[in-house]
Amino acid sequence: MLTFEKITLKSANLGGKNNIPDIIAPKNPLWFTCDETVSEKERELIGVGMVASMLPYKTQNLYDRNFAPREYTAAILENDYLKAVFLPELGGRLWSLYDKRLKRDIIYKNDA
Repeated sequence: MLTFEKITLKSANLGGKNNIPDIIAPKNPLWFTCDETVSEKERELIGVGMVASMLPYKTQNLYDRNFAPREYTAAILENDYLKAVFLPELGGRLWSLYDKRLKRDIIYKNDA
């Protein structure tokens, strides 16, 4: 069953999204492999001009360090065995995973 509820976490102000797209040139394109048919000059050019990440995401660097209680919408997905809490406003990350049979958290639940 999927439900939504508000939860309060201690967090910094995210400050919105920057207008600059998140474009970062890869530092070392390790995911490429070459055999002996690729010349040394061609190997040096592998990865030049590549964009590691791009739209639709923008740089999120306008946050501050002032921690305060803030309210977020949590998407709670549960069955007879598990209860998973996701935070859509923070990128859809899994915030909590609770085992109902063992009556304990399976992953660390950060309260900030």
